[in-house]
Amino acid sequence: MVYKFTPKSEEELNVPDILEPGEYNFEVLSSEDDISQSGNPINKVKLAIFNDRYKIGVIYDYIIFSDKKFCERKVRHFAHSVGLHSQYEKGELQKDFKGLTGKLKLSIQDEKPKPNGDGFYPRKNIVEDYIPSENKKTEEGFLNDEIPF
Repeated sequence: MVYKFTPKSEEELNVPDILEPGEYNFEVLSSEDDISQSGNPINKVKLAIFNDRYKIGVIYDYIIFSDKKFCERKVRHFAHSVGLHSQYEKGELQKDFKGLTGKLKLSIQDEKPKPNGDGFYPRKNIVEDYIPSENKKTEEGFLNDEIPF
């Protein structure tokens, strides 16, 4: 008995798994509270990405609590995507997002040079934005059922 597999070159192994840009359902697998290099509160989230039937990928994103418009927009859209509407409107969000589900817009970030000039960061998927859901209000007792299982 032997193991069967398809041999790959180093180049093939170094190509990251990239999902097509588009809208996907997600679930927060883990949520880590931290402070950014600029001194702002930040939450690093590990997201499971789903298509219509099953999990197809895992990516990381950062929810940064800063007065920059991009950050403010992302916080609002994340909160409204996962059903934390009323917490957002009060100006306070829980720190643990694990288990929350919603919808996001995924895109691809091209490779970019490393700051020290030692090579490039490879292409990768990034969260372009979170898609607010006006129907899902878990805090008010509605079902949070974006994930298809």
